[in-house]
Parts: sequence; structure tokens; C-alpha cells
Amino acid sequence: MPVTTHRTRPFSSNQRLPELDKPPVLHEPEQAGELLAEFIHRYPRLLILTGAGVSTDSGIPDYRDGEGAWKRKQPVQHLDFMENHETRQRYWGRSLIGWPVIRNAMPNPSHYCIADLELRNHSSLVVTQNVDRLHQKAGTHAVSDLHGRADEVLCMSCGYRSPGMMYTPAVRLSIRISDSTKQMPPRMVMRT
Repeated sequence: MPVTTHRTRPFSSNQRLPELDKPPVLHEPEQAGELLAEFIHRYPRLLILTGAGVSTDSGIPDYRDGEGAWKRKQPVQHLDFMENHETRQRYWGRSLIGWPVIRNAMPNPSHYCIADLELRNHSSLVVTQNVDRLHQKAGTHAVSDLHGRADEVLCMSCGYRSPGMMYTPAVRLSIRISDSTKQMPPRMVMRT
């Protein structure tokens, strides 16, 4: 049996998962809803994992197309951000352009349905790749923001934390704290 190594990059459009022996069964919406409700009642403390698709109906664009290919330039990687001044500038430039969309976004029915699952004790935790905090705005309490938050800035050097909105665009790019310049992305990193 071949050894499978951990993927360091996501699948691209020319890479496919192995074919299934049988094609997946497609159900009519009513039947699919009944099957989902049955599953939720059978396993009442679900861990729910969400990504960009849950927030697209709130006007927040996703990163990939239906084939899995990047729609635009790939997001900045943490290590590159920490080690490269130009990457930090690129990151903040993109963040400043995208912030109004995230700030003004409202939860959509998916966010509210997930919050309702928690309220009914069917969900123990929501783990989201999204940085938009829309699950929390919809009322979900047990949320792990896997990639951080766009509304909060955290210095990785000193631990200073503040709302990201308090900075004007010019100040966000280079913030003076103590006597050193810190580059700060939302809730994840800030570097001297």
C-alpha cells in the first residue's frame, strides 16, 4: 500500500480524489432534509466545520472556483508574513480594501440555522475558517475562529490586543508601540 504524505498545498483542478466505487446518491431536497434531521437527532453534539461558502450569501467573496482553483492571488501565509516586510505590506493593502465588506456583512440564513442548532443543543462547537465573525453575530457562542478574526489585532511580540477598526488605513500599515514598529494583521500576528 502506498504511503500518503500530508499535503502542503490544496488540490488544484488537475488533481482529483480517487473515484468512488459507486456514484454518490443524490436525494430530492425534502428527502435530503429528512436525512439530515435524522442524522442530527442521532448525533446531537455535532462539531460543525464551516468555510467561505457559508458567508458568500452575506456578500463576502470566496477564494476558489467550483473546480478548486484560486480565483485571485492566494492568501498570505503566516510564515511569509512573519519573515517578509513586502508580504506584510501586501497583506495590509488587501486587508484595508476588503475590510468594509467584512465590517458591513450581516449573517445569512446559514449562520442563523447553525446558531439555532447550538440553541437546541445539537452543536457543541463551530470551527470556522472565516474571519468575519458572522457566526457570532448570528448568536452562536461556541466558535473557534481557526484563521483568526478580521476585527481584532494582536501583537505577536508583546501581546497587545485592540480592535482593528480603531486604526486608520495610514496608521494600520505601520504602528508605533513602545519604541519599535509593529506590523499587525487581524488577531494573528504582529512583528517587530
